[in-house]
Amino acid sequence: MLIGMARKAHKKKREELEPSWGELLGGTLAFAQDTVDSAVGWGFEKLKETGDKPTDKRADRHPAAQTAENVARAAASFIGDVGASFYATYDALKEAKRKKKRARKSKNPK
Repeated sequence: MLIGMARKAHKKKREELEPSWGELLGGTLAFAQDTVDSAVGWGFEKLKETGDKPTDKRADRHPAAQTAENVARAAASFIGDVGASFYATYDALKEAKRKKKRARKSKNPK
């Protein structure tokens, strides 16, 4: 009987230390999503920086090339603004959701 209890205790400790396959997969997906979000956020930031750089207005440049550069910079800046706004709003929504969840838990402790 004593040996059986020791085995159960050992098994319980081992289960606490070893996450299940579902937990491993879920954690891996969360890290992958965070990595993609970081990369996309960085990309939006670089687009905004590129769009906000001053243009190089050379006299020997063809007007169509200058117009194309201006359009490309305006588009890059716009896309950068959209991305920054998206992530700022997304973060605010997630934080509000976390606060609401914490408030609910504090009202109804188990």
